[in-house]
Amino acid sequence: MKAQYWRLPPRLRKILKKPLGEVKKNIGEYDSKEIIICVGDQASTKAIETGLHPKVIVYDAHTHRRYVGISPQIKKYEGKEMEISNPRGSLNTMIFPLLKEALKLKENVKIKVDGEEDLITLASIYIAPFNSYVLYGQPGEGIVEVRVTQNIKNKVKDMLEDMRKYGTEY
Repeated sequence: MKAQYWRLPPRLRKILKKPLGEVKKNIGEYDSKEIIICVGDQASTKAIETGLHPKVIVYDAHTHRRYVGISPQIKKYEGKEMEISNPRGSLNTMIFPLLKEALKLKENVKIKVDGEEDLITLASIYIAPFNSYVLYGQPGEGIVEVRVTQNIKNKVKDMLEDMRKYGTEY
């Protein structure tokens, strides 16, 4: 399967400035059986600091588009390491099978992104099982907690379809 890069249409850019879930100042408590996917360096670092054990963490070693390096918490976090390239404003479609594989593994997974991980939030919500959580950072506000339901999956599916239709780069 060849990688395709779906591009972000300008109208979705405005929509995605609003959180897809509940914004929290602090990460909540979760049952150890709940699947958690963290997207972003700060969300992943904060989740690990609070004692959570996310199934998947996605990071790019950048915060606010500035290189900050990989946090000690992410470096120490035990999990299978995977990598993907994902240019800014795009979504590499190879993230879908990569996330599916990550969720099937017994061990936790760390996905290092060469590029930008923001739009991988959409793929994470789309792939995550019902009643799991996707956590990501909302600049200047806190951590967004998305409980995966049919409603949010439908909303994300529509956004992904808009991206696919807007344009594909190979």
